Amino acid sequence: MLSSLCILPSAFSQTNSATMYNGGGNNAGTYGSYYGTNCDVTGVRSFGGGYNSDVSGSYSVGLGYNANVGGTYSFGFGRDTDVTGSYSIGLGYNSDATASFSTSIGTRTKATGSNTLAIGTDAKATVTKAFAIGVGYNTTYPLENNISNSLMVGFNSNLPTLFVGAGSGVGTYGKVGIATTTPSSSFEVADVNGSDIDTKLNGFTLINGAGSSLLFGNGSGAAYGEWGIEAHTDGLNFWKPYGATGGLKNYCLFIENLSGNVGVNTDNPTAPLTVNGKTLIGDPSLVSTPNGYKLFVQEGILTEKVKVALYNTTDWADYVFETDYELRSLTEVKRFVEVNKHLPGVPSAQELVDNEGYDLSKMDATLLEKIEELTLYTIELAEQNKNLQERIKQLEDEK
Repeated sequence: MLSSLCILPSAFSQTNSATMYNGGGNNAGTYGSYYGTNCDVTGVRSFGGGYNSDVSGSYSVGLGYNANVGGTYSFGFGRDTDVTGSYSIGLGYNSDATASFSTSIGTRTKATGSNTLAIGTDAKATVTKAFAIGVGYNTTYPLENNISNSLMVGFNSNLPTLFVGAGSGVGTYGKVGIATTTPSSSFEVADVNGSDIDTKLNGFTLINGAGSSLLFGNGSGAAYGEWGIEAHTDGLNFWKPYGATGGLKNYCLFIENLSGNVGVNTDNPTAPLTVNGKTLIGDPSLVSTPNGYKLFVQEGILTEKVKVALYNTTDWADYVFETDYELRSLTEVKRFVEVNKHLPGVPSAQELVDNEGYDLSKMDATLLEKIEELTLYTIELAEQNKNLQERIKQLEDEK
């Protein structure tokens, strides 16, 4: 070991003097030194240590295996570190800090933008003042921050879980995103499909057990917010708070605890969807639900089955076959049709327009009444035909 030590007498006092141990590399630069094998130290007042370390930057340090430090006032430590940016640091395995004022720490981390920070494994900060912290998926899909003045944090993915954006100057705040790098509000959460769940904390939040609410408002809203989400005893209640414009309105939307049933304007939904009031499906600017009805569907519905309930036997047309039913004569029916252009007891087309349609159960009963009347007419004609045939036969027999 002593035979491989070379110390120049004026190593720390003369210009262009150097200290070297276990040679094999280039002579050290001005006031430079190295300790190891195949170390090349050509920077002024720099130091290299380990194996095959190359320190060409002045006032810099390179330690480890294949540590390359080319930046001024920089530091590289580990294996295969590449620190070519000035005032920069690279620590770990294959960690690169190639821009000024950059720091790269970990495994295969890359700080290639100025004033950047990359910490973790397969993490990259590639633009000015970008910070990346965490673990990328692999070398092909690293966690990369390519947005200036921001922080990205994530693990086992090329996408960050947490993003912190930049403010716009003194006295301002940046925006925070979860699963999004483009938050549009102070704090925004996006689901796995990318659809934004925009959480704007402009009002106040009170979480204090049963009956507590999240209250939302705006600059011109009432003192207690314009909308509330309440932890109701029996479920989740979307409501208009006491101070809201228009006054208190409970159960605008209600989700029941045990069943998961949803109620609109009710806290007692007895079906998967229970609506207490009228329902309109369509463009509210063009149509409205007529009085006396609960549901209007613009442009109709398509279904394989419709069932109309009857609550009284008198609503059906079996009365036609009663013995006391007054059946019009065909002559009367003919006269009525010639004058009115529709069957007696059946509404006209104009009446249907004026009344905005017809009641399906009543119309079915009316049409059945006409069918049963036709049946009676047919029976009557059959009897007349039978009598006529018998009379014809009798006349033929008398010849």
